[in-house]
Amino acid sequence: YHLSNLRELENASVYILSGAFYLARRKVLDETGGFDEDFFMYGEDIDLSYRIRKKGYQNYYFAGTTILHFKGESTRKGSLDYVKMFYSAMTIFVRKHYRKEGAAPLQAMIRLSIWLRAGVSMIKNMAVKPSSTAHGQPLSCLIVGSREDGEAVAAILAKQPAPTTYLQVSPAEDWISQLRNKKELIFCAPSLSYKEIIGAMQQVPAGISLYIHARPSGSIVGSDSKNSGGRVMAG
Repeated sequence: YHLSNLRELENASVYILSGAFYLARRKVLDETGGFDEDFFMYGEDIDLSYRIRKKGYQNYYFAGTTILHFKGESTRKGSLDYVKMFYSAMTIFVRKHYRKEGAAPLQAMIRLSIWLRAGVSMIKNMAVKPSSTAHGQPLSCLIVGSREDGEAVAAILAKQPAPTTYLQVSPAEDWISQLRNKKELIFCAPSLSYKEIIGAMQQVPAGISLYIHARPSGSIVGSDSKNSGGRVMAG
């Protein structure tokens, strides 16, 4: 999504790939040394992508598949820990790849830019209030799945602190029209495949909390915001 000039559903050669879903040939990893452990959490995908291109290979964005990435689960975006780790990783990258003689002024300029950007990011994200589910308040929920999946979800919801009223519909029904006044939407697997669930999520209006129940896990998982941790409901 940083390369807004590219089309979402078309393959393309790119400089950097996200480590959230990163596939590489074993031969390429052997030649480049794989991920550099100097990077604790962030920046290792940028570094590896950079080194792969330096070896003469290409990085490709592949549009033929889709994933669901729950962001903000390791560190909450916008927190002091996030800013420190992310922008420290950027300084490691600069120190590693800009070692040429006479590069010290350039390194200093880049580091200054990185930490100025870190300050802006911190201030900006502090002003964003993460979304959350109001525990203890009545919630209205739509369950999209088979009757069996609906019963499993209902059993889990019954054990949660927030009272929940729910409506269960089959995936074959027009479930979008049933969303009026609903605050939560739970998609069930295997009633729907994960590909179908991800596609359906893209049709949901903003303001509705999205969850997935995978039978027979006995749990419901969802995440509303990259600025806060997700929510797990267990039976």
